[in-house]
Amino acid sequence: MNGYRHINLSYLERMSHGDISVKKTLLEMLLKELEVEIPKMKRLINRQDWLALREASHKMKTTLPFVGNHTMLDANLEIETRAKYEERLEDVHQYQQVLEKLCPPVLEELKKEYAKLT
Repeated sequence: MNGYRHINLSYLERMSHGDISVKKTLLEMLLKELEVEIPKMKRLINRQDWLALREASHKMKTTLPFVGNHTMLDANLEIETRAKYEERLEDVHQYQQVLEKLCPPVLEELKKEYAKLT
């Protein structure tokens, strides 16, 4: 959609029902949550706080569909599952790295979309 490589806003479009004000609000929420939650998840992994990580990842599970990046969705689901069951935790770092790698270009594209609405 709109030539973006890292985001697909079709879900956001459906949820906003074409209302530009709602779309702006949703984009603001996405920008804030991604900028805060991805680094927070890294800190929780480093502290091995699996309960808090599971909660943060669960929160992102409702945010990431608006972004429309399936790689991020999949990585987040893997983090949540491993934290929930405290199994195969050695893999959590690699999934967090996926989120960290994709976050900057995703944020850039979300900011471009937001700028179009202001």
